Amino acid sequence: MKAIPKLFLLTVLCSLFFVFISRGYAQDNNIEGTWERQSTDIDINGIQIKVTLTSKDTYSGKLIAITEKLKGNCFNTGDLIWFNMTKGAKGLYSMDELWKKPIDCSTIHSSRYIKFTDKNSITITSMEIKPNTYDDYQIWVRVTDE
Repeated sequence: MKAIPKLFLLTVLCSLFFVFISRGYAQDNNIEGTWERQSTDIDINGIQIKVTLTSKDTYSGKLIAITEKLKGNCFNTGDLIWFNMTKGAKGLYSMDELWKKPIDCSTIHSSRYIKFTDKNSITITSMEIKPNTYDDYQIWVRVTDE
């Protein structure tokens, strides 16, 4: 008779553990919200991008706060800058990032990885090796979840 209560208790504890782990996974891996660029370069520090779900498994990000340098590089508030964002393994996403050439405002797409360093911080790196490119490593901090 004592084995049944122990087995029941073990089952309940295991179930609670899996619920706790799965809830933490979902929260830590949520890319939706407003993200702010953290940089020592004052010309790009403070850029904000709002990420929203655009389809069942895809997200995109629009600029909601930009710097004077971005304005000079053909960007405006509301421009789409991150797109085709898809979830991979825990804490990882892939995406395309759009940049514009200041000379003629033509667009350049760059494939990027997004990695959660914690639930409110991400790093973004290029999928390609591009020597002497300062923008191959970006740090972003969540401002809001909405």
